[in-house]
Amino acid sequence: MNKGFTLVELLVAVTVFATVATIAFGITASLIHKQERIMHMHTLMENSSYALEYIQRATRMAQKDDGGCIVSGENYEHSDGDSTIQFLDYEDFCHGFSLGSGQIQETVSTDDTYGNLGSAVAFTSDEVDVTSLIFNLSGESGVDSIQPRVTIEFEASSKYFPDVQINVQSTSSQRNLDL
Repeated sequence: MNKGFTLVELLVAVTVFATVATIAFGITASLIHKQERIMHMHTLMENSSYALEYIQRATRMAQKDDGGCIVSGENYEHSDGDSTIQFLDYEDFCHGFSLGSGQIQETVSTDDTYGNLGSAVAFTSDEVDVTSLIFNLSGESGVDSIQPRVTIEFEASSKYFPDVQINVQSTSSQRNLDL
């Protein structure tokens, strides 16, 4: 009696093992890809939430300007189209937000004038590509009877997974009554 395996038995065993290993590897690779995608989606949502809250907090605390930062008597101003906003913040610094190089950027002056604005600093992750940023202003004029409001709209996507996208819109009103 021979103790061992025939060549056919070994080939069948190796084929079954290779098939199972290939399936397991494919499932593992797919799961890793899905996990990376979910992590980038999470990063995109975190950055969007942070940017929205940060901008809303700053614009909510804006105050009427006397003409150093923006037009006298105004609360907010588009300094360069709808993708930028400028205002006098609660600490009397000229403050602005804009879209540049696929990131939301912030500028703050050293005083209450437009002329001393510092260089723009991005505060969204470089893993996120902000494709659109729009500030819709209402009641920004000091002569109307509307409480100042800023509606922020932006679209962003993951730089590594461009199909992972988010569209955000939110409105906040100025904390100080516009009397």
